[in-house]
Amino acid sequence: GAAPSNLRPLPVGTLVELRNLSNAALNGQVGTIERAEGERCKYHVKLRDESIKIVGCSKVIGRSRLWDLELTPGHQGWLKWRCEKSCLFVDSKGYHRRFSLHFPLDFQTLQQEGCIHDRPCSWPMLLYLHGTGGSSLFNHSKKTLTSVGLNKAAREFVVVSPMCDWNWKEVPKPWVSELVLALRSALWIDHRRICV
Repeated sequence: GAAPSNLRPLPVGTLVELRNLSNAALNGQVGTIERAEGERCKYHVKLRDESIKIVGCSKVIGRSRLWDLELTPGHQGWLKWRCEKSCLFVDSKGYHRRFSLHFPLDFQTLQQEGCIHDRPCSWPMLLYLHGTGGSSLFNHSKKTLTSVGLNKAAREFVVVSPMCDWNWKEVPKPWVSELVLALRSALWIDHRRICV
């Protein structure tokens, strides 16, 4: 029979995980699609070591660059110290980058209730750049948890804190922009309101 008309090859640049290959050492490896051969059902996948592997279409699974994102807040509706989610982002070169994620205090309640008029809720995103691998916004000092500004951020923003590998005098690495672009496509981020 004819191939289904709604199926398309994964686009170039898609992050994929290799699966079910006869070379077991490659299973679980992560790479990026460099080229798709739709007629042969093959992908050219560039791995982190810069090597290219040609694999069948059924041997890859598309993955999100937001690798282990869970939409359950680490808090129960009130601000707590060190309760942000530790998350993994895979950048365009295949490197693993860590970031902390804080959901607004009413995130879970509003998501479960369907927000207003059965539309998903979205919140502004605050990108907290703190330099030299440091802490996240809500991890800096226990004393600051009582500040008005910190409580406002906890209630009204999705706060993203990249684990920086640079200091405050340097320009952030390109992967931070990639992270922001990946997150801004989430339904729960108001892509028009991103603050640094």
